[in-house]
Amino acid sequence: HIDTLIDLKIPSHQSKKLSYMALDHGIVNNFAHRAVFDVMTMLRVLDLHPLEDVLRMARSPMLTIEAIVSYENRELAKTSGFYWKSEGKKWLKDIKECELEEEQQEALKLGFTAQPFPLAKPFTPNRV
Repeated sequence: HIDTLIDLKIPSHQSKKLSYMALDHGIVNNFAHRAVFDVMTMLRVLDLHPLEDVLRMARSPMLTIEAIVSYENRELAKTSGFYWKSEGKKWLKDIKECELEEEQQEALKLGFTAQPFPLAKPFTPNRV
């Protein structure tokens, strides 16, 4: 199945809240928080993404990566979407495995490295 929170390629500066996501895609949901209208809105958003890309993301397992940054450069990790894990004192980010190379390239451009972190438990969304 497809989980629109993690299987759609949404830029990190955009919200994944449905009403904002819809507006970012030029869609107005006049009846937000009504199940049928929210589903129709999400289907319209989904329709704007190449289905093969969405399916590739849906099939890809979750992976946690670690940003290797110095204390002085910690803001690079934070602005790249990594979160601070005080237990272990690491900057981590949960991604789809198929995004690993792209994430590593982006980190290099910003001046740090990112590597898979197998000991962390990856994000698991609540699925209905």
